[in-house]
Amino acid sequence: MSRTNPQYAGIGRRGAAVIIDTIIIAVIGGALGVGAMGFGADLTSPVNVAATALGLLYFILLEGYLDGQTLGKKLLKIRVVREDGGDLDLRGAVLRNVLRIIDALPFFYLIGIIVIYVSDDNQRIGDLVGDTYVVRA
Repeated sequence: MSRTNPQYAGIGRRGAAVIIDTIIIAVIGGALGVGAMGFGADLTSPVNVAATALGLLYFILLEGYLDGQTLGKKLLKIRVVREDGGDLDLRGAVLRNVLRIIDALPFFYLIGIIVIYVSDDNQRIGDLVGDTYVVRA
């Protein structure tokens, strides 16, 4: 990747990576006895809070410590980098992923998808606040 002219990852690759990661999180959550968040369920129930925390930790820790890649991103050959093209740090991973909750609203990452489409650099809200880009690895 050229730091002066990065190849931003498109919505298709990013979406496929999220689907892969969501399946992995569901399997891990199931093994740990943490169910997936249900539609219409009480979002403050201990199980839903635990499922949300597990998902956030998965994204934050993997992106923050594994070259900006979750398992889904690694399979699809994309990664998260800082705006200057440098490696993602834990601060950026935390900011972009805590805001994943907003990007995911109202369902199926609709806000994130819209913001990616209108952004010149394919950034969702989490990327804009975290000063990050998703690029081809």
